Amino acid sequence: MDGDAMSVYGLAVTGLGCEVGAFGVRSASDGPPGMPVLHVQQRLLTDHVPRFRSLNDHAAEVPLIESSWLSISRGPAATATFQTTRVLDRAELLHPWLVPAAATVNVWNGRKVFHGGIVSDGECAVAIVGGKEAGKSSLLAWASAQPDLFVMADDLVVADGRTIFAGPSTVDLRLTSLAHLPNGTPGSCLVRGDTRARLVVPSGPPTAHLVGVVVLTWSTVPALELRPVQPADRLGHLLPHAMIGALPLGHAGVLDIVRYPTWQLSRPRDWVHMPEALTSLRSILSSAGARP
Repeated sequence: MDGDAMSVYGLAVTGLGCEVGAFGVRSASDGPPGMPVLHVQQRLLTDHVPRFRSLNDHAAEVPLIESSWLSISRGPAATATFQTTRVLDRAELLHPWLVPAAATVNVWNGRKVFHGGIVSDGECAVAIVGGKEAGKSSLLAWASAQPDLFVMADDLVVADGRTIFAGPSTVDLRLTSLAHLPNGTPGSCLVRGDTRARLVVPSGPPTAHLVGVVVLTWSTVPALELRPVQPADRLGHLLPHAMIGALPLGHAGVLDIVRYPTWQLSRPRDWVHMPEALTSLRSILSSAGARP
């Protein structure tokens, strides 16, 4: 394995150009053993040849933002080529551009992928999902300031059975959210065209035991509520967060995701309820029935 390999989303990723510790990435030697290898590279897009989304067992073509494309080839070491109209800096390449490549390679290796974040107590973890502007990143940012909680990922959940893998130890927030963060929140830098503040948060474990999924929603009543989602109702809650924009539904393993215990966390649109929301996450993580 190359010396510059980084452990990201359960993969040994080379070609990122990041130093260990930058933007929360860890060396592949500090990740779980036997990780699949992914090499990333960039090429400037100089042609206008028509391309079509495709995915099979050997290769993938994925359209990206800014009229760019991602081409992925499978092999003993997968290669992801980002064909872009400009050179991406290291922070952008790590997040969010790496996400569809990491998702595809993990699917090829039989893992489940979906859009969401991960909060861990160091042993167990819950996946946090929610629609656009559901407050997912804000909740993760608050969790990162707690001494007993770790943020393992902000944007991509990768699971192999009940084993869940850490992504970059970062959280990207809208700038308007910074004023509402608690004392102890990590410092930030501007990324993604200065539209987001990136918190580099304390690194948690490279893997954890997935105890379930929490679906975030906004409530119209002035109280927070955490309630279990019954198995028959889980698909409707989790399907919107499957990465079917980049992957066919069956490949994404969304039907297997519904096997995980699921809760709906509804809360008012008020920052004052954030500590109570974290208490709800702790109750799931510490539940004797949820532990292996």
